[in-house]
Amino acid sequence: MVTAGQLSSMRWQNFPDLQPQAKIFYQEINYQPAWVHADTATPQANAMITAFTASAAKGFDPKDFDGPRWADRIAQLHTKLPDAIAEFDVAMTVSAMRYIAALHNGRVNPEQVAFSVQSQGNQYDLPQFLAQQVVNASDLPSTLGAIEPQSEGYRRTEAALAHYLLLAQQDNASPLPQVSTTIKPGGHYAYAQQLHARLLLLGDAPPDDATQVGSPGIYDSVLANAVRHFQHRHGLAEDGMLTPATLTALNVPLWQRVRQLQDSIERWRWLPADYVHAPLMINLPEFVLRAYSPDQTLAFKMDVIVGRAIEDRQTPVFTNQLKYIIFRPYWNVPVSIAKKEILPHLKGNPHYLTEKHFEVVRPSGEAAGAWNQRAIESQNAIIREKPGPHNSLGLAKFVFPNTMDIYLHGTSDPGLFSHSQRDLSHGCIRVRDPAKLAAWLLRDQPQWPLEKIQEAMNNGRDSQQVNLKNPVAVVIFYSTVMVEDDGEVHFFNDIYAADSLIESALSNGYPYASTMRTGAASRK
Repeated sequence: MVTAGQLSSMRWQNFPDLQPQAKIFYQEINYQPAWVHADTATPQANAMITAFTASAAKGFDPKDFDGPRWADRIAQLHTKLPDAIAEFDVAMTVSAMRYIAALHNGRVNPEQVAFSVQSQGNQYDLPQFLAQQVVNASDLPSTLGAIEPQSEGYRRTEAALAHYLLLAQQDNASPLPQVSTTIKPGGHYAYAQQLHARLLLLGDAPPDDATQVGSPGIYDSVLANAVRHFQHRHGLAEDGMLTPATLTALNVPLWQRVRQLQDSIERWRWLPADYVHAPLMINLPEFVLRAYSPDQTLAFKMDVIVGRAIEDRQTPVFTNQLKYIIFRPYWNVPVSIAKKEILPHLKGNPHYLTEKHFEVVRPSGEAAGAWNQRAIESQNAIIREKPGPHNSLGLAKFVFPNTMDIYLHGTSDPGLFSHSQRDLSHGCIRVRDPAKLAAWLLRDQPQWPLEKIQEAMNNGRDSQQVNLKNPVAVVIFYSTVMVEDDGEVHFFNDIYAADSLIESALSNGYPYASTMRTGAASRK
C-alpha cells in the first residue's frame, strides 16, 4: 500500500506527495502497525479520529481526513484480517500526516494563490514527528495544539469560526428585500421586524433591544444604531442609513462568512515563524495598517490606500524587513506609468513636466539633457517627480527593499482617505499619517522625536535617508476577516478575488498542486 502511494478506501486515495514520508515512517518500524495493538485501535489513533471528526472547528472539511469512514474501519479491525489492519494503519498514517501538515502549515502552497511567503520552510519532518511525538503521545490534543500558529490573530479567528459555525446553523430566514433608495432613521421599511431579527442574530443589536423596536414597518433609532454597528464591522460607511449596499451585506449567507473565516485561518498558517508576531501588518481588503508593541498589544491602527483591483495594479502579499525612511522623497516614475499617464500629456503640452513638478534625469541622478521616449523605455532616462507636498509619495517613504519595488509612503491627496473602499493606488501603500508612523518606527532613536520628523518632512533637505537602528518585520497580509482584540469580527470585500483562488485550489482535494502564478509588477 505504501509503495503504491494509493489507497482506494480513502476519500483522497492518491498520496504521491506523502509516499516518501510514509515509506520512511514504516521502514523505521519494519512495516509493523503503528496505530493498532491487539487488533484494536490505539488510544492515539482514537484521539486522531476525534481530531479528524472535529476538524471543522479548525477550518477543515472532516471528510478530507476520512472523518465518516473511521467507524467502519474500526469495526473491520475486529475481523483480525491482516488487510483490514494494514488498511486502517496506512489510512491513519496518511490522514495524520495530512492533518498535521494542514494544521501547522496550511493545505495550499501560498504561491498557488499569489501569496509570496516561504511557508514551505516551516514544514515538519513528518515521519520523525509521528514516530517521536504522536503515536505514543500521552496527551495528543496538547501535542497537536502546540503545532498550530501561536499568534493571537490566529486564535481569535479560530474562536470566531466556532461562533459563526453555530450562527450558520440558525441562519434559516429569507433574505431581506432590497431597497431602491436610502432609508433614513424614521423612514418606512416594511420588513423592520425581520431586519431586527437579523441584527440580533449577528450580535449587532444587543439582546436587551429585542422588545424596543418601535412601530412595525418603521426604521427607528434602535434599528439605525444596530445597522451602524453592522456597517462598522463590514467596511461600510457608518451612517446608520439603510442603503442597498448595507442590505446586500446583511443578506450574505452565514455559510459564506464561515468560508471567509476558513480562508483567513488558512492564510494565518502560511506566515513564516519570523513574521507570526510582526510589529507591522497591513491588511489589504481592510485598508488598515496595524502597529504592535513587543508584547503584541495593539499600538495603533491607521487607514491606508492600496493597489487597484486590476491585475497589474494589485498590491502583492509578502513579508519583509522595513529598514529605512526617506523624508521628502523623489518619485521615480515606472516606465509603464510614464508611457500610459505622462508621455501622452506632452504631445499637447510641452511644458507639462515643469508644470507638474517632474524632471528627467539619468540613472545616476544628473539632468538628462536631450531625451526621447525610447530613452525612457530603455531606462537610460528617468522621469521623476520632485520632492515636496505635491509629490505623489507625500513627504515620507518607508522602504523594505524588494524586487517588486513596493513600499509605504504618504500622499499628496489626503482626501482619498474619505473613501470607505480604498483600492486606489498603482500598487504601493499610502498611509494616512506618515509622521506618526515614522515617530513610532524611530521611537528607540531619541535623536528623532516627532518634532524633528515633522521638520524634516516639511522643511528638511530632499531625499534624506534615516536608517532604522533595528529593522522592523512587515507583513502585507490579505484577509477578508479580521477579529479585534475584544473578539469583534469584521468582514471586508474580497477586492482581489483572492478568497476564490484559495477555494478553487482547495476544491481539487489532496494532493494539492505545488505551483501557479506568483509576483506582481513594480509600481507606485
